[in-house]
Amino acid sequence: MARRFILALLLLTLSPTSQSHVSEYLLELQAKAQHKQLAHQREWLDLLHYRDRKFLPGQRSDAASQFFFNAADGADNPESELFATLEAFSIRMPNATDSTRSALLLLAFIG
Repeated sequence: MARRFILALLLLTLSPTSQSHVSEYLLELQAKAQHKQLAHQREWLDLLHYRDRKFLPGQRSDAASQFFFNAADGADNPESELFATLEAFSIRMPNATDSTRSALLLLAFIG
């Protein structure tokens, strides 16, 4: 799994694209992530150390540092954190082609 993630990150840096394509692709990724309920999958919850709360609904991360999260409410909101993480990838690595984006989607979400 880690190899796929690293490969996907490397693929993102290969060639230039416009900011509008990045924004469109980000919205597409977020919609697919929401449709597939990826923020509630065990892999995502485990990656960010989320645990079910005992007396309140929802999850809370065991990670203590605010710098661990991309979203302001990331410690308490797995979906917000997933969306902010996808956005952070698109901001930090905007040079992806459509084929690179497809590879990222395949590796990160299906694999």
